Amino acid sequence: MIAFTGRLSFKQYLPAKPIKRAIKVWMRCDSIPESCYLNKFNIYLGKGEGGVTEHGLGYNVVTSLCQSLHGKYHHVFFDNYFTSKKLMENLLNNGVYSAGTVRQNRCGFPEDLKRVKKLLARGDRLLRQSTDTNNLTATIWMDRKIVSVLSTLSKPDSQGNPAAYTQWKHPAIAAPFRVDL
Repeated sequence: MIAFTGRLSFKQYLPAKPIKRAIKVWMRCDSIPESCYLNKFNIYLGKGEGGVTEHGLGYNVVTSLCQSLHGKYHHVFFDNYFTSKKLMENLLNNGVYSAGTVRQNRCGFPEDLKRVKKLLARGDRLLRQSTDTNNLTATIWMDRKIVSVLSTLSKPDSQGNPAAYTQWKHPAIAAPFRVDL
């Protein structure tokens, strides 16, 4: 958001934000601490002519910003506004790995993970791997509250019979260790 109070047709008014009137800019940035370059950006000009998109605004923003990355197998990270199963599958099919926090009520998120209200203790986690896209994993873990993530960055090896599961299977994965400083 770029603060702007002048006259402009694509200025946004967001009453819940600290900057109420601003220009909304979508950016793809480099995550290397030494460089932190802005690689590509789009200025949000409001709804298009049709007004309604097939997969939503977040899907369209990420796919347009990542078009130049197709086939290069870069890693892209985004937050829960953008993350969806359909977006992850599209990026993976185009040669881009991705990960992002996800809202549990999103379409395509595993039903059994949606029903988990409270895990036992901080650090507990549950993971499911999609049978449609072997590289897509859904993970929830307990921090102060439940955190949900969709990712195509890793391919866990499954144990057992994957035909026994309809949409998501339960892979056996070595738990990542936590480093306390």
